Amino acid sequence: MIETVDDLLFAPTIGEPIRLNQPKYFYLFADTELEALSIGQKIMLRLGSENEKVVKNKLREIKQELALHPNELAAD
Repeated sequence: MIETVDDLLFAPTIGEPIRLNQPKYFYLFADTELEALSIGQKIMLRLGSENEKVVKNKLREIKQELALHPNELAAD
């Protein structure tokens, strides 16, 4: 779980409009480095900068709670 949270937190913050291509049915990032990101990181980019900040702050809170109570997660 912490690995997934970390992956989302490491999503780059892009301040400019992101260029997309639509080669067939789905949109792809024009920048190959962005297209190579994990699915979760690409979703974070699609949120937009304001929503990304909100989600990343909540993810940091979740990560902190997981670190404080690691055994509770294992019990489920």
